[in-house]
Amino acid sequence: MYEYRQFILNKKHSIIFEIIELTVLVSIVTFFFHVDEKILAMIYIIPIIEHIRQVIYYCRQYGGSLEDYITFFYFLLVMLYSISISNKLSIIASTIGVIIHIITITTRTTFSQLVSHNDIKNFILN
Repeated sequence: MYEYRQFILNKKHSIIFEIIELTVLVSIVTFFFHVDEKILAMIYIIPIIEHIRQVIYYCRQYGGSLEDYITFFYFLLVMLYSISISNKLSIIASTIGVIIHIITITTRTTFSQLVSHNDIKNFILN
């Protein structure tokens, strides 16, 4: 029998995922600015802003929502652009984004639970 799950990750894994994702995205943007790939750097600033917004305002995209589809197509376009310029780092990063959003769209399940800045602070300090 099918069991409905609201989230793919549990709370602890959601916090870890958010920390890793923000760290990786900031690192990617910093790297792209360093190697003078300004277009790719600007492309990856948008997901950083979105994740910071989600942490500050304690919200998430719902699986299968319009926001989820928009994010999927955003990462799909980034992936296609990255393939066209042969940037392997961006191909990998955007492919991960595409896969995550394929999962959330097809299962209509939110990938991670709500994570606040206090959750992150408490996780790091404890």
